[in-house]
Amino acid sequence: MHPAQILLLGLVLVSVCAHECMDGKKLEDAAKRKLKKLSLPPEALPSKGVPNECPLDLYRLHADVDLRERSLSPWEYELVTLEDHFPPSYIGARCLCHGCIRISESGNVLQDPSFNSATVPQSRPFLKKTRCTDEPGYRLEHVTVDVPVGCTCVRPNTVTS
Repeated sequence: MHPAQILLLGLVLVSVCAHECMDGKKLEDAAKRKLKKLSLPPEALPSKGVPNECPLDLYRLHADVDLRERSLSPWEYELVTLEDHFPPSYIGARCLCHGCIRISESGNVLQDPSFNSATVPQSRPFLKKTRCTDEPGYRLEHVTVDVPVGCTCVRPNTVTS
């Protein structure tokens, strides 16, 4: 979706959602209708069988594995739940290494702490349930959430004085 389309969609959602107070069932139905109109990216499935630590052994195997496992900053997917949001959860990336994987001149696979693994965020639209202040019920508010979609190897941030 083009950034201008996302901005326009956000403005429409805010103008439509921000005014009407609804009870729980009506709110859920409205959220489902509005989310059907959004073209959300397909979600990856949570990881299964990927280690919870930096997987140096994968680089010794030379196996044909997923991009997320071949990366110098490998990651796994995990389910993240957001209270009072529609959709109520998403699949996000979690980096498995603090540093980046490097192969030394002697062929050893190691985690190099002179670089950092960092998540790559993508802004995604959500609807947030907020309590009405002027009458009973809730409103839907358009919000964007930075969802981590992968990891990359970066230079560490350094502060020079």
